[in-house]
Amino acid sequence: DELDKAGKIVRIHGGAQSMSYSINQELSHSEKQELQIEEKRKIVQLASTYINNGDTIFLGPGTTIELLAPVGHREGLLAAVTNGADAIYVGGAAFGARKEAAFTNEELIEVIKFSHLHNVKVYVTVNTTIFDQELEALKEYIHFLYLNDVDAIIVQDIGVAHLVKQMYPDFELHFSTQMTLHNTKGVEFAKQFGADRVVVARENTLEEIKAMKQAVDIDLEVFVHGALCVCYSGQCLMSSMIGARSGNRGACAQTCRLPYELVDLSSGETLDSNVGDFLLSPKDLKTIDEIGELIEAGVTSFKIEGRL
Repeated sequence: DELDKAGKIVRIHGGAQSMSYSINQELSHSEKQELQIEEKRKIVQLASTYINNGDTIFLGPGTTIELLAPVGHREGLLAAVTNGADAIYVGGAAFGARKEAAFTNEELIEVIKFSHLHNVKVYVTVNTTIFDQELEALKEYIHFLYLNDVDAIIVQDIGVAHLVKQMYPDFELHFSTQMTLHNTKGVEFAKQFGADRVVVARENTLEEIKAMKQAVDIDLEVFVHGALCVCYSGQCLMSSMIGARSGNRGACAQTCRLPYELVDLSSGETLDSNVGDFLLSPKDLKTIDEIGELIEAGVTSFKIEGRL
């Protein structure tokens, strides 16, 4: 790998362009998936070290900056742990925003044991909206997670956050990006409520993230790879409206990631697009060149998307 005089990565295994998360529109769906998997693997391996002004900072277990990887199956667990992730985030059979990437309670226990054996933290998503009739089952699930040494719980529903603090005040609490926390006052509220970490909205700029950290002393988690939502984080109802699959209930169909045509309603004419067929999601997040700036902004955790 080559480094410029400032110490930033300028070529990674064949060129920085190979790390671009703007997927070539001419690739097939399966080819795009393969490319995204390869890019995730590279960022797990390469973002573990940042070199700035001649000083090397190794981001391993127990250090200030955390590399947080997604795990939705056994293969993902092995890949994350063996490639240097400091922590992983997973979902259980209930209350997670990715129903198709869920572990049973028995599987979660094994995931936790394996991860902790390798000094990797485990964060569990309980990041759907909850109805009153689900509260008793939710209490049992929170109890199960706490007793099995889950390192933190990620929540969207403020009622769930309140319940966690009532049951186990020392249970580390992360406010999900689904909570739409995108300004300093939102982060301030999270801190006052008792949250230990905020997963900031994807649409936040570097300067906005920096302002949050300067205003509030709280851990900030930022997505460094994955989809760039067409909607405000946590406010999308597209999947629910089109296919009766609510993203707030763990069933997002990712309809924004599909190809579409742009049609003039008055004439019925299909219009040309200069961004390809993926009109609602023409580009993905690419932060490999901003790793240093994110560290300097005070980001605590680099989060990679992709449990599915």
